[in-house]
Amino acid sequence: MERAHYSPPWADTSIIGIAGSSGSGKSTLAHKIVSSLNLPWVAILSMDSFYRVLTPEQHILAQRNEYDFDSPSSIDFDTLVERLQDLKAG
Repeated sequence: MERAHYSPPWADTSIIGIAGSSGSGKSTLAHKIVSSLNLPWVAILSMDSFYRVLTPEQHILAQRNEYDFDSPSSIDFDTLVERLQDLKAG
């Protein structure tokens, strides 16, 4: 008799990216998508979790509202990619 193979639903991970500038509604859209899917194992990663640590000079600029948080250089893409690879690997 052949044994049935069970694969949990999260074993075939899909990653969906939602792009847009700061305050454009990405998180709202992501939460609406997750809500409509009604799947308990869906995770939302926010780019806000991957900002680079600011230098003292960058802190001063940010306090004066002169630091560009939308600039690609403000995001730690290496860490983001590592976390996405970790999720994809299970």
